[in-house]
Amino acid sequence: MVGLPGGLQRGALELLAALHSANLHNMTLREGRGSDEDTLGKNLVFVMDSNQFGFHQAELCLQFRNNQTGTYPASYHALKPTLEAEGRLRHTGCPGNYVCNSTLAPPPTMVVLQI
Repeated sequence: MVGLPGGLQRGALELLAALHSANLHNMTLREGRGSDEDTLGKNLVFVMDSNQFGFHQAELCLQFRNNQTGTYPASYHALKPTLEAEGRLRHTGCPGNYVCNSTLAPPPTMVVLQI
């Protein structure tokens, strides 16, 4: 997902040009409308109108971390302290969760018994 003032249809031409030039893998860019379907494995990116759909940062501990499908280079991880120092990433006040705090237990998994 990408947020631009005006979105894909009414965005500033220079921002749209930059978005298209950065699209190195020929991903489909589609206007986001809210509650859009998941794009995992679809080569699809929703472009949201940031004037209509404001940015809400996730927990700080979830920013710039490796995910289940792979690890990222040190240069990627180095962005986090830089953005924190600039005030562009900040603590949200959200309660701790098991991903961010290894002392909290993960949610229980469902066990299905076949009889």
